[in-house]
Amino acid sequence: MNCCEGVGFLQTIGGWSIGFINGMRYNMMIVSTFLHVLTWILLCVAMAGGSTEKDNIKSACWTYGIIDDDIKSYLGLKASVGAGQVVKYANCGGYCNDCETGGSNALNSTVLAWLISIVLIICSAMRLNESGDKILWKCTAFFGTLLALFIMIIGMGSWNNQCVENLPTGGGIDYQLGPGLSSSVAAFIFMLIAVVLHVGIAVGGSSSDDSSSNPEVNSNTV
Repeated sequence: MNCCEGVGFLQTIGGWSIGFINGMRYNMMIVSTFLHVLTWILLCVAMAGGSTEKDNIKSACWTYGIIDDDIKSYLGLKASVGAGQVVKYANCGGYCNDCETGGSNALNSTVLAWLISIVLIICSAMRLNESGDKILWKCTAFFGTLLALFIMIIGMGSWNNQCVENLPTGGGIDYQLGPGLSSSVAAFIFMLIAVVLHVGIAVGGSSSDDSSSNPEVNSNTV
C-alpha cells in the first residue's frame, strides 16, 4: 500500500490538475525538473554571499552601495567590502550589528531552502515516469515548495528590514540589489512556477474527476 493512501486530503492533492499542463505531462515535468536544478544553482550563488573572502563578497553580495554610477560598497551576509577592505559585521558597530542579525537569518534561510531544493529535484525526477508517479512525490513537492518559499520570504525580509533599512544614507549613496539577493529572488520565482506545474499534473496523469480509476488516487486500492 502506498504510504499516502487512505489520507483523504493527500489523495485530493494527488488528483489536482490543470488541463493544458496535465495534457503535456512529460514536457512539463522536464521543465519543472530544470527549474528546480536552476533554483539549486541560484541558491548556491545566494549562499556564496555568506563568504568573508573579498572576491566572493563582491561577486555574490546581497546589496551594494552606489554613488554616481560608481560602486562604493559591497554588502555580503557576514561581511562587507569598502575601499578595498573586508569588514566583518562581528567586528564593527552601528549598522553592522543590524546586518549581522539580518545576514545570519538570510543565510540560514537560504541554506534551508537549498536543502529543500535537493528534495524537490528528486520529486520532479521521480514524477517524470507516469507509471512510477506517486502521491508521495507530488505532495512532498507541494508542501516542500510552500515551506521553502515561506523560509525564503523570512530570509529576504529579514535582510531588508534589519540591514538594508538601517544602512547609512549620507553622501548620496543609493543601495541596490546585488547578485546574491537577485539570485534568491529569481530562485523564488522559478520555485513558484515549478510548484504550479506540479499542482497542474495529476498523479499518474489522471485528474481528480477520474481519480477512482487511478490506483494512486483511490483510497480503496491496496
